[in-house]
Amino acid sequence: MFGSMMWKSIKADFAQLRTAPPGKRFRDFKTYKLKEYEKRPTGRIASISTALALVVIGLAIGWLPGPGGFLAVVGLAMLVPHTPGLGVLLDYCEKLLRRIVRVARNRWRKVKT
Repeated sequence: MFGSMMWKSIKADFAQLRTAPPGKRFRDFKTYKLKEYEKRPTGRIASISTALALVVIGLAIGWLPGPGGFLAVVGLAMLVPHTPGLGVLLDYCEKLLRRIVRVARNRWRKVKT
């Protein structure tokens, strides 16, 4: 029973992140999670400890091929509701990364033709 509730919560969190517009994604996620924590304050402790563990593990294995960097980013996203400026920083990094990918894609297309 607890496992199914946990998976429903994780699916709802990812749906919230996925549907929010780029540049506001993490700030919107922060307000969404803070409303959820008002209903269940014990989830906040579990969220912080899990997020910190993911960041530490992601950074520890980040130099190896595999999902290390991804784990660290997921951990940072989980920390957004608990830290004031992290959501703004992650939104900025997302917009910057999207811009870099767009420029690289355009240059690649010019080189191919």
